[in-house]
Amino acid sequence: MLNEVQEALNQPPPIVSEPEAQETLYEVIGINLEELRQRLKDVHDIGLSQDDPILMMATIFNVCLAEQEKVFEKHQAAITRYLGHTTDQYTEEITAAISGLNNAFRQISSDTVSGAFAKHAEALGQFRASLWWPISVAVISALINIAVLLIMRFGHG
Repeated sequence: MLNEVQEALNQPPPIVSEPEAQETLYEVIGINLEELRQRLKDVHDIGLSQDDPILMMATIFNVCLAEQEKVFEKHQAAITRYLGHTTDQYTEEITAAISGLNNAFRQISSDTVSGAFAKHAEALGQFRASLWWPISVAVISALINIAVLLIMRFGHG
């Protein structure tokens, strides 16, 4: 995964062959030199000539901004490719899991469910049949207790 991102970042940027297109790109991303001269005149009341050396700073900054934009675009392309690959893997895994669940549900048929209910009903019948012993012991014990209490109450009399 990391290798894919590194490969994407190592791809060469698109080459702009026309110098005018490169110059326009720098002006679109940064500030136009004429706009800068006008802004300095409006804000600071200082007029700069077109050959003033301070304007080179604006050009340098515009070039830096354009290069930074290229790096951002390259990074975005790498991340998009990486996320697309990762999403494809997740989709394949989810599809396989759903297919496994579908196969498992198909194997559970009405016969299987009916068989399970029949076994449960049989076990319940056995449980009911085995209950008469504990119940009869409890009833006999209760009768003995009543007899003992009656004998104690009236027998000592």
